Amino acid sequence: MNVRLSKPIGVAALVLAMGLNPHAEAAPKLFGFGKKDADAPPGAAQLADQESRAAARFAQISSLESQGKTSAAAKAYDKLANEYPFTKTAATARFRSAQLLERDGKKDKAFDAYQALIEKHPQSSEYGTALEQQFALANDVRSNPGGVFGIGKRTTDDLVEMYEKVIRNGTRSTYAPKAQFAIAELYAQRDDLGDSEKSTAAFQKVVDTYPDSPEAAEAAVRIGNVNFAVAQRSRDSSNLTAAQEAFESAGVLFGDNPEVVAAQGKLVEISEAQAAKAFKTGQFYERKGQLKAAAIYYSEALKSPTASVFADAQERLNELSTRDPKLLDSMASLNVAGTDLAVPAKADTKNRPDYFGPPPPPERALKPKMRVDDAIPFTPIEEPALPTPGEDNPMNEDLLLPPPPETPAETPAETPAAPAEAAPEVPAPAEPEAPAGN
Repeated sequence: MNVRLSKPIGVAALVLAMGLNPHAEAAPKLFGFGKKDADAPPGAAQLADQESRAAARFAQISSLESQGKTSAAAKAYDKLANEYPFTKTAATARFRSAQLLERDGKKDKAFDAYQALIEKHPQSSEYGTALEQQFALANDVRSNPGGVFGIGKRTTDDLVEMYEKVIRNGTRSTYAPKAQFAIAELYAQRDDLGDSEKSTAAFQKVVDTYPDSPEAAEAAVRIGNVNFAVAQRSRDSSNLTAAQEAFESAGVLFGDNPEVVAAQGKLVEISEAQAAKAFKTGQFYERKGQLKAAAIYYSEALKSPTASVFADAQERLNELSTRDPKLLDSMASLNVAGTDLAVPAKADTKNRPDYFGPPPPPERALKPKMRVDDAIPFTPIEEPALPTPGEDNPMNEDLLLPPPPETPAETPAETPAAPAEAAPEVPAPAEPEAPAGN
């Protein structure tokens, strides 16, 4: 006999022999053939036969459970469900296995056993109870993560995975919004600032997906709380803005909810924090000599009139405008009203081209005197005569100013000048006489 052909012939003979055996169900799986046929539901006659055998096995395992051998019974129930997956007994066996595992404190295995029931037997009458127990187990594991010295402790990601399975198993159940809210809380409790975005997104999903649930209003408030907490630990003022918008949105969507009404007081704290942060930033830029940036942040602080730094922001803006009178005018985007300033800013008027000195003092009108009696003062009809010098009114004429000198009238050009008077004739001197002599 050819040695090379002996092995294939032996295998073929074995396959043929097992194929002739009506009870050889594992033969196709042994060689990797016929897996689709094994996963297919059996016929009516074969299913009835499996039901009877599964029921007999279930009774035997129940007897084992009654003896207190819960661990062995749980394994036997699981094996029964795997051998007869299409029988009604299989769903009940999986449910009993999960219950025994949960009773023995094996929470993870119990959760997986309930998951197998939900996935493989969605029409089972135990479906709702299995979903409820899954949510309870996830909460229990969250409260008691276990582990010794950090080894074997369930992480946040492990718990999130459990809650996400609850949501997928019962999207429209009352446990879905509760599980989603729990996921958001898990991210909010971690110290990593990066998880705040995951937390707010998870809370927002509760509001958007389950707006009619009792958890929706609280989730809207928690979005504001998470952003406000992050803002207190970081320098990013955008978190304060996000917190403010979250509380305002919660008030619009769930204004009648007591928790939302109580949370509206946080808006005052946010306004105070925004003003304080803006004022501190303005001081930073002022110390660096960047007056425009400082003025912008000081003006932001003025948007909160009730803030404790409001008066300080007014003072700093006045000081900046005194140092640079054209500062506020050069910043068109700086929306600062005159009423926001404590006192008007000092104007540089001396260097103006139209400056000619300080303005004159305003004229003050004399106030009328109060009348002390009912007598009406007498006003004469005729003007009295001016006083004249006399005994009763001695006057010195020297006290009067002399009259002004008369100015000769100009002679018109057409008038001829008057002739001058003739000068008197002067006789000519006599000639001197010659001396006597010869």
